[in-house]
Amino acid sequence: MSSLVLLVFAQALPAVPTARWGMAPLPARAPSPLLYVRFAGPPGTRLTFYQGKAPPRPFDAPVAVGMRPGYCYRLRLEQNGVVVYPTLEIYGALQLHPKLSAADYPVPVNLSQADFEAISHGGMVTKVYYLEHPDKALPRATKPDELLEIDLPRIGNLLQEARRRGRVMAVLHLGQREPPADELAALNIPGTILFPGDKSVAHAAAPPVLPLAVWPFFDPRVGPRKPEEECLHDGGDRGLKAGFDTKGNLVNIDPEDTVAEWTDSTGRRHVVPSNRVCLCVPRYLALRKIVPVAATEGQLGPQASVASKRPDLFNGMQPIDQVRRTKGPLGLDGRQRPAEDTNVSRLAVIRQLKVLQAQQLNLGLVELIGTKGVDTLRKDEKLVLLQAAQLVADLAGLKGVAQMDNSVGTSVIARVQGGSQVVEGSLSLRDLTACCDLPVPLPPDKPLQLVKCADKVAAKVGDLVTFSLKYTNLGVRPLTDVAVVDSLSGRLEYVEGSSKTDREAVFTVRDNEAGSSVLRWEISGTLQPGESGRIQFQVRVR
Repeated sequence: MSSLVLLVFAQALPAVPTARWGMAPLPARAPSPLLYVRFAGPPGTRLTFYQGKAPPRPFDAPVAVGMRPGYCYRLRLEQNGVVVYPTLEIYGALQLHPKLSAADYPVPVNLSQADFEAISHGGMVTKVYYLEHPDKALPRATKPDELLEIDLPRIGNLLQEARRRGRVMAVLHLGQREPPADELAALNIPGTILFPGDKSVAHAAAPPVLPLAVWPFFDPRVGPRKPEEECLHDGGDRGLKAGFDTKGNLVNIDPEDTVAEWTDSTGRRHVVPSNRVCLCVPRYLALRKIVPVAATEGQLGPQASVASKRPDLFNGMQPIDQVRRTKGPLGLDGRQRPAEDTNVSRLAVIRQLKVLQAQQLNLGLVELIGTKGVDTLRKDEKLVLLQAAQLVADLAGLKGVAQMDNSVGTSVIARVQGGSQVVEGSLSLRDLTACCDLPVPLPPDKPLQLVKCADKVAAKVGDLVTFSLKYTNLGVRPLTDVAVVDSLSGRLEYVEGSSKTDREAVFTVRDNEAGSSVLRWEISGTLQPGESGRIQFQVRVR
């Protein structure tokens, strides 16, 4: 009888919406349950994994496995007769869209010959693997499965420096100590490794022992910070707004900015930014520190205390602190955005100048942006359009205080019509990720519309990505002196000779402060009302 009363009481309770209590919604993207790690090394490298008291499983390098965050793993690594037992601590995991797989972006744990030599000479090697923040990316090209390693002095704090550059994912310790069998069985928890060929992994036999970086503390009203390390943004106008100086030159074009300038019928110059493009291209880097272990030991007192002292030869070779702390400017570590009251002007060196001839370009569904041609789409094309708009909303969702609704930047409208039913919705868009999104036309005082899109949502290091730019005169008067400027991020490298346009243009390339390029197209002729122009070019992901 009591159970029946409780059931009726539970059904009588009204549904209380979360917004009533001022709580922020849950994040749309959750971290992956596994962090995939790809072990590689010199020829002949062999790894052995342990899972409790189960028989060890050996593999020849390279090999990729999935590891649960929050656990420590002790491995056996052998290379040309040298056997070490590294300890790998997993702290984080990727936060990707459900349509993307974390297995496609493993952490490259590359063990070089220098690492083995340091260990054989009594050294201790520590590496911190972190996910690089796009705004602090090093402007250096890398190859697939290649890892950039940065050596830090012994006095440097690896974890603190890695958090400054991105998000910590794993920590590797390499030494000569050989653990006993019972320690290997106790340290390696069963159900924490997905081996090659396995379709699933069992439940972990024990809870995590390490703090998880993927579930940080956050204000329940504001909500969690949206992860920024997985995706690379390009386009729009970040930082200082682009404009003209007293001499009429375009200034404040920061890396990642894409803008267009033109002259109206009264002779005034204007600037309009494009939308932003989101491209999932996570890249890992590693900070390494080599510490020589103590060479001599002595007994002090009856309590069996051990004191370690380094040989005098090593002590005499250490530099003084002032010399050891010498470090270059922070700008060499990654691109830092200038303050709002800082502006540095210098002569721009043009690396390439070329006159592009007009040629026919087909940008796909981008051709229908700002036109009534959307109504001519087939049913399957409209469904793809709606799915793309939903993907944009998931990737570009703004996180802020609860019960506050803001619309920032370009917007997208998706409209699907089938029979007598019409489904229509407006999505607030910060990042444009595909070529089939429909921005709302710009206000009448800025008749030039600039739309940027990429042919991919996700890419890997070394992949080619094609960017498309479409500029349209939505006003009622002709526009002259139209120019499109795109300053690429440090993670993107322009592919020489890939620029195309359907109108004659003067194309120039120069370097920017992020270590990439500034592309500029000066369009010839007049852009009449209703006319459009198209630009295409390719970049390689660093």
